[in-house]
Amino acid sequence: MTIAKFKDYFPEFTDSTDAQINRALDIALATSSAKELGTNYDLGLKYLTAHFLALNSNQFDGVSTGTKSISSKSVDGVSISYADSGIANDATNGMLNSTSYGQMYVRLTSHIGAGGFTC
Repeated sequence: MTIAKFKDYFPEFTDSTDAQINRALDIALATSSAKELGTNYDLGLKYLTAHFLALNSNQFDGVSTGTKSISSKSVDGVSISYADSGIANDATNGMLNSTSYGQMYVRLTSHIGAGGFTC
């Protein structure tokens, strides 16, 4: 996967530097395998790289890119509850469920019967 192809696939990361993308890709390469992803290896690497980039960005702005819907809100108590994403939220996939990219990665690995990712 080249950085140019990654940015074409995920234009939302166009402003990310090559160094940021390479760091995220290094982590994705170290935490996934062709056996785990099968024929989805290249696509899985893209989504896992995007997941790590989104996590890095979220550390600074406090925004979550997960796809959970709000199930309840309150105004004075400033409370928001989120609905379950429908993906197993266990110790293996919990961190991956925190972004839509990680959720897609979990879907890609579950299609071949593999487990997710361990932190």
